[in-house]
Amino acid sequence: RIYRCSDVYEECEFVAGECRKLILQDGVRLKNIGVVTSQPDKYEKYLAQSFERFSLPLYVDRKDDLLDK
Repeated sequence: RIYRCSDVYEECEFVAGECRKLILQDGVRLKNIGVVTSQPDKYEKYLAQSFERFSLPLYVDRKDDLLDK
């Protein structure tokens, strides 16, 4: 399925809502859900707010290039 959202905030709200639905209605375990983005800096703040609003924990894992340090 493809969904169109008007902005990053709406997109993150939708994702958090879908994750909550997977957990509560479909019995999917939280550890089996992943959200992937190519722009983590753009999404992290909004995902954190949305996941908190839906009472979901959020763990952010980033890969850092050691050559950039």
